Amino acid sequence: MQFKIGEIVKLLNEKGGGKVKRIQADGLVVVEIDGFDIPYSPAELVKLESSPEPETTIAKEPTKLAENVVSGQMQPKTNKQMPEGVYLAFIPENENKLLECPIEVMLYNKTSYNLYYTLLQKQVNKFFCAALGEIKSHSYQQLLKVLRNELEGLSLLRFQGIKFKKGETEPQEPLNITIKLKPVKFYKENSYQYIQELGTKAFLVDLSGKEIEVEKLPKQTANTQGMVGRQLAKELTNKKRLDSQLRKAVPIVLEEEVDLHIEEILDDHRGMSNGEIIQVQLKYFQKRLDEAIAKHLVKITFIHGVGKGVLKEEILRLLKGYSNIEYRNAPYEKYGYGATEVIIK
Repeated sequence: MQFKIGEIVKLLNEKGGGKVKRIQADGLVVVEIDGFDIPYSPAELVKLESSPEPETTIAKEPTKLAENVVSGQMQPKTNKQMPEGVYLAFIPENENKLLECPIEVMLYNKTSYNLYYTLLQKQVNKFFCAALGEIKSHSYQQLLKVLRNELEGLSLLRFQGIKFKKGETEPQEPLNITIKLKPVKFYKENSYQYIQELGTKAFLVDLSGKEIEVEKLPKQTANTQGMVGRQLAKELTNKKRLDSQLRKAVPIVLEEEVDLHIEEILDDHRGMSNGEIIQVQLKYFQKRLDEAIAKHLVKITFIHGVGKGVLKEEILRLLKGYSNIEYRNAPYEKYGYGATEVIIK
């Protein structure tokens, strides 16, 4: 069915309707509903018999290039200069699809100090490490790449950092910042500004404050602009519905498997006594367990084998000294009796 600008249409798959504002080049019909312009597929619409006389008859809207397009490259309307500081930059992977493409989360250190950092992500009632490392002064690193339907997992972040430099320096306060994202901004083109230092459009979060309030995400149900627009409009016009849709975080792999057989730890263990081998295995066990706790893993499985059971007994003895874990035999169907599973609280 062909639609005309100004016609009144009804939605087939949901309640409501509105006036046709324009027809996009990709064939989607943009309908004005409660002040929002929302794209629909023609198959989702039906004309009302009482439609007023259309304003214009157009089959498709020709593709329009923005006034600031030069030589096929999108040029920014403004070039935002960034003051000295540390920033999270949320950068659309494709500037021509700002509202649909994946988002790259970049850390930009625009200071004269190097920085050790961790980025923690709230999942249910716990924080887990999403990224950690070191970034040099006046440089940037990609921390994460997030699909649009995973943005809900970024609703609450914690950034921690320690600035340092070699030689003479001034003491620096550590960074410990809570970031409450309001990813509604990711669906608005005017949220993205061209950042000269990064050479691209980005949504910036300044990490200089104690707590940054940027709030909650309307749930996205598809990767098309029309579906995103419809869901966004519903959430913005229905606050209760938004509040009731608390989401689960983006799933992240937070498990490890560690083989404690001596040949997996040392390249050459010839000449070592059984007692020496056990000590090497236990030191490696403690090192990997402590690393797992520091990285906020939720589970780590240690493969110790069966043998005479000496190594397993020593491992269980050491585990009793940790108050923030639980442990049990790993699944028999996969490990037999030769592995112990540690759950980190």
